[in-house]
Amino acid sequence: MHNDVVALFEQYDSGEAEENLTLVGVKMYRNPTDDGKISLLVEFDSKNPENRWREDSLFNALNEEGIEFNGMKVDFNPITREKSGTIEQYLKTLAGFENEEQLIKANAQKLEEKEVENKLNEISSKLSEAVDGKNKILPFSIINNKEKGRVNIKFDTVEDNPEFNDILKELKANGWKYAPSTKQWYPVGNAVNKAEDFANRLQEKYSASLNKGMEKPMDIGEEKSPYDGIRFFDRNYNEPHDFAQYFNSNLHLFKKSSQDAITEEEAATILKAVDSEKLAIAETRNVRIGLDMKDNIVILNKTGNDIEKSSMSLPEFFEYAKESARENLEDSKQMLENYLGKNHPVKDLENIFVRLYETCIEKCEQVNSNMQKLYDSFYPKENEVSKSAVLYQRNSYRGWEISADKNFKKSVYVRPFEHTDRSGYILMAGKEGKDGFWQEKFIREMLKSNNWSERAALVETLTTLASDKETCTSLGIKETQSLNGFLASIDKIIRTENDTDIKAELINNLLGPSEAQKLSEKKYSKSLSKERVPELTIGDSVGKDKAIDVFKIADGVYQATLSREENGVGSAQNYFVIDNSIVQQLNSELKELVVSFDSRSVIENKAYEPYILRELISKDFMPPRDENFVQKLDEYISIHPLKYEKLKPVDYLNFERKLKEIAEVDKEFNKTPFELGQQLVALVDESDRPKLMDWLKYKQGCDSPENMKRVFASWLKEEPEQKKDVNRKKENGYPPRGEN
Repeated sequence: MHNDVVALFEQYDSGEAEENLTLVGVKMYRNPTDDGKISLLVEFDSKNPENRWREDSLFNALNEEGIEFNGMKVDFNPITREKSGTIEQYLKTLAGFENEEQLIKANAQKLEEKEVENKLNEISSKLSEAVDGKNKILPFSIINNKEKGRVNIKFDTVEDNPEFNDILKELKANGWKYAPSTKQWYPVGNAVNKAEDFANRLQEKYSASLNKGMEKPMDIGEEKSPYDGIRFFDRNYNEPHDFAQYFNSNLHLFKKSSQDAITEEEAATILKAVDSEKLAIAETRNVRIGLDMKDNIVILNKTGNDIEKSSMSLPEFFEYAKESARENLEDSKQMLENYLGKNHPVKDLENIFVRLYETCIEKCEQVNSNMQKLYDSFYPKENEVSKSAVLYQRNSYRGWEISADKNFKKSVYVRPFEHTDRSGYILMAGKEGKDGFWQEKFIREMLKSNNWSERAALVETLTTLASDKETCTSLGIKETQSLNGFLASIDKIIRTENDTDIKAELINNLLGPSEAQKLSEKKYSKSLSKERVPELTIGDSVGKDKAIDVFKIADGVYQATLSREENGVGSAQNYFVIDNSIVQQLNSELKELVVSFDSRSVIENKAYEPYILRELISKDFMPPRDENFVQKLDEYISIHPLKYEKLKPVDYLNFERKLKEIAEVDKEFNKTPFELGQQLVALVDESDRPKLMDWLKYKQGCDSPENMKRVFASWLKEEPEQKKDVNRKKENGYPPRGEN
């Protein structure tokens, strides 16, 4: 079987310029008579970083070969040293399973991961298609690989047309192989020399018949009326180019000249904004955009079997695109929140799908950001008339309702509910649609069983309003803020029933007298009297990272999503970013906890955030999130002293060194080595603690408290009994251990 695996590896490598897959070893690890299968453990290495084989992808490829030996199916289990260890290490781990049931569960999970991998490959392909906003007209792409002197074929869409199978048969018959790792077909041997001609001929032969079903990406059945008199931008699959021409020929509608013409990339942004990319996955095309006989924009939106048709002018469409981009982003975030609110039995799968949702959010954030910038360039804010920041509140059939619009055409509202199994408050947002009907969206449910009170529900309602960018813009507030900052920017809150200003009363009831006093004095605007620090905006660099999402907490203090790309792989993480002029005013111990760059610093270690945030609040560089926020920070800091947090991470690899460090930190308390060791064990992450205890027991001989005392004392070069400590305790009036 060793040679068979080598031959398979060579086959998979036939599309590589140099050897990629190498076989380290093969071992049969189960008795074939148990299940009638030959189970092989295959240790391998993948050398090409640009086309690296993972364990799961090689698992799929090998087991899809359907290899049999002496009438028995061969079950391959590929492993790498980096992820699963060597064959010897893996077998030791396998032997540690307590019973056969655990082994079955482990194998079942791997089979489940195989199915998930297949699904994720399909989703990943569709995610890449969603960036373009539409499928390509051809069923496959011809990829010119100049370095290897050949062309490859990659299928862009999955077609149901029966002729699609004929393409696959023709590929195999002409010496083409499939590479699962790249999802491409490549020529082998003599097929390389005539690969380009063959690919072009294949394209000419099949593209016409396969594209018959693609002339109308949205299937509306036999009814043709929605199409009557409409010229669609996607008729030639060249939407951005055609739409940019149309937009630029109508700049006079915006009172703009040809100097303000948009690019094809900007045209693509506008189309993506309205093209229902909430999930960045396009199973079918649900939105089509075109022109009617009067050159007005027409949108066909398919929901289920129904098609909604709407017509609007170009400026209205521009406004509609801006609003759609924002709503798509909000909906994507809500979908992730709903997903996280459910119980998921397989945590590994939960992480995979959370990352998919996060990718969707990132795409929507990018479209929203680009759309807002484009909109702002056509309608500069500096030309807008300054408006009073006034909110309006009423008690209506919707509940406790608040809005920036006196007519409540867009609002946020909360109302109580009582069910047999639960009770609490429901938070909703709504607006009046173009058809005059009210459109509302569920925000969240706040249960009394989770300690939600009426006051807390009202605070959450105001926080939701404060986070709405469109509301902030209508009030003359430049950007979304914390609730405290938002309320400090509001001039009045008018109760419409009696036309009275209830701002002071409302803030006093919801946030408490002390916070009301601070807001009335606008204490958090003190930084305005100082030199203004440069704003952190989307696209700014922070070290090697770029900010792709920014939320301003106060001047010079932000929460930002920082993104970087390494070896072609992108990653993003949320951090607190602080201007260096503020960092310099922290105490010396806290300064060491941030990573500083040219003009800003980042709290990279999440464990340090409570200590730094508490200092920023105490020095009035940022407001607390709510009236209980400072109390929660103080409670956390008292339970988790910073001196111990700085010792983390602790594990068996550094335990001896960390014991000496904690002895130095706590030397004034005169603790015994055993007490110090027990305190250090408490700092170990729960997932690492069993490994540490095994290391202490079997490697260091700490199989009893007495032996543990002896070992810890030897590391600190002290006597295990610590007699001097006992005497000191007697002098201080404390009984030694074991005495009453």
